[in-house]
Amino acid sequence: MGFLLPFAWWHFAGLRLFLTYWWHDGRAVLVVDRVQKTATYRNRTFYLKFDLADVREFTSFYPLRTRAASADYSYAILTFANGTELVVSKLVCNPFVLRTLFPSANNTAIQRRYAWLPGGTLSRRLFGPFFT
Repeated sequence: MGFLLPFAWWHFAGLRLFLTYWWHDGRAVLVVDRVQKTATYRNRTFYLKFDLADVREFTSFYPLRTRAASADYSYAILTFANGTELVVSKLVCNPFVLRTLFPSANNTAIQRRYAWLPGGTLSRRLFGPFFT
């Protein structure tokens, strides 16, 4: 029984990441038109159409471990010229592929133990310093 508790806790973080990402981008769509150099992002409550040249910063967050329950969860923050930000998770598009669309943007990659989404405050409260 002592072995199962850490194992379950380890996989609960992966399940929590799955739910957080699904709630954020479960029905989201990102469509890129390379000819017109525009993109459209749409989810359940939000719609945004932008020019690819408007992206000034591209910051990708990815997990430290590659074989943990969280290995498949990463996201990117697109920062536009007017200061607004768009969070795109790996459920919508792989951040490493997405980065190639913005060659003039400042690219930053940040590695964390778990790539919690910026709005995932419940996840941070649940796991605290163990999984940041």
